[in-house]
Amino acid sequence: MVSEILYTKDYINVTREELINNLKEELKPKRFKHVLRVEETALELAGQYDYKDLEKVSISALMHDHCKDYADEKMYQLATMYAPYEPLRVANEAVWHGLAAAELAHAKYSVFDDEIIHAIAQHTIGAKEMSLLSKLLFVADYIEPGRNFDGVDEARKLAETDLDAVVFYKMRETIKHLVETNKKVYVESVVIYNHWAKKQEG
Repeated sequence: MVSEILYTKDYINVTREELINNLKEELKPKRFKHVLRVEETALELAGQYDYKDLEKVSISALMHDHCKDYADEKMYQLATMYAPYEPLRVANEAVWHGLAAAELAHAKYSVFDDEIIHAIAQHTIGAKEMSLLSKLLFVADYIEPGRNFDGVDEARKLAETDLDAVVFYKMRETIKHLVETNKKVYVESVVIYNHWAKKQEG
């Protein structure tokens, strides 16, 4: 399925092959392999949940970690260009890299499609309102075959039938892990989690 995707250049100024070559040069080998697995997983989920625009899926998946290996200062600068939001300063690269990648997609690759940009930006902590594409990437990044952590099998099982349930599961388990390991929780993550918790209550 992946090899059959051709970029029309309606959304991005390079071919898929050119984008992959750029990623291979800029990302560490382990990260590059992760990105390819996320693309494959996101495409599988797209088929499962009837999302038709596979080019958007491919672009957002391949771009989502483009800035993950950048130095923190460069990552932060890009992130604040995308979202000039003061509380970002107390966050870290786990939050910054999605926003930075969204800014880079726009500035370097002429990606102007809001759905793609938002999916890339939201793949770390999610958002109160998420498009289907955003949910597909958010979940694919969490359950791709290379992931191996307590609870990932449960997440994969949920993803078979209920995409919103696994979106909330990822949010909840991520915050839980941060608390258990005495890490800071970014304030916007809590706001988003509370919004989704209320939705899950029905």
